[in-house]
Amino acid sequence: MQLTSRAFALLLITAPLLAAAALAPAFAWIAAGWLLLWLAACVADWRLTPRAADWELARRHEERLSLAAWNRVDVTVRLVTGLRPLNVWLRDTPPADFGVNADGPPGFEALAGRVGDAENRLKPLVQKSEKALSWPPPGFEALAGRVGDAENRLKPLVQKSERAFTEQRVLTGHVTPGGESVFIYHVRPPRRGDFAFGDLYLRWDSVLGLLRRQARFPAAGPVKVYPNLVDVRK
Repeated sequence: MQLTSRAFALLLITAPLLAAAALAPAFAWIAAGWLLLWLAACVADWRLTPRAADWELARRHEERLSLAAWNRVDVTVRLVTGLRPLNVWLRDTPPADFGVNADGPPGFEALAGRVGDAENRLKPLVQKSEKALSWPPPGFEALAGRVGDAENRLKPLVQKSERAFTEQRVLTGHVTPGGESVFIYHVRPPRRGDFAFGDLYLRWDSVLGLLRRQARFPAAGPVKVYPNLVDVRK
């Protein structure tokens, strides 16, 4: 279990109350009451939050992975029962020698499409402006701004995606009660042979956002790596 920043912020409210108790002793009782309320909220949050038994995790990939090629791995996370959608953090344990690359985070493809659309709409205006050798036509500056804005919003997502698996190998998302989310990443085996994936690790927010729970889910299994079957199929 881990306390969140929200829980710490609520706990810190007792500090000024205790400080005020030096001037008015009644504030000490108020601080004590607030602390008891905070503890009760944490206990209630713990009891309301799904347990490890309420989650189902499964990893899927090809039975035989291709050497020196990016092979897709899907991890399905299902919340059997719960009160509301929860944020989750998933960490898989592929073989240590494998290269790992995560897909773009949510919103990556949509923003990339917006950049492409804006650029396509901008090109005719640029050409028209160059031919006229006059002030840019109406809409030029607005579209240019949209391109720049979309690119600025896209860069952090790209960097976040790269850091997520190269440094921490953690995928983030959210899961709704009774539903499931599929987390996708790719692995690149460096050589032929027999390897093994390890277990899955999941961390999730509590219902009230005061705590984070985590658990380890058995998912270890062998995998074989053969010559690049992807290129052979082509």
